[in-house]
Amino acid sequence: MKLNENYIKTNVAGVACVIPVGEAVQEMHGMIKLNATADAIWDQLAAGRNEDEIVAALAGQFDVPADVLREDVRVFIGRLRELHILLD
Repeated sequence: MKLNENYIKTNVAGVACVIPVGEAVQEMHGMIKLNATADAIWDQLAAGRNEDEIVAALAGQFDVPADVLREDVRVFIGRLRELHILLD
């Protein structure tokens, strides 16, 4: 898995957001605000980690049952793929 280089994470008024740059501006008009979990997942993806590694890394960071965390990671990754922000 690799994040599409035409989408970057930045902070806007203290909120983590993903914005399109380059060619992606033609596809997406706007930005995606990330909650704390999505922000942490993004950072793990940017570090090149797979789903299992992400779940393990976040387990100590969030007080959430492992099955809930795993589902959150799966759903967020799925959405990024749908938007062509995450490439296989």
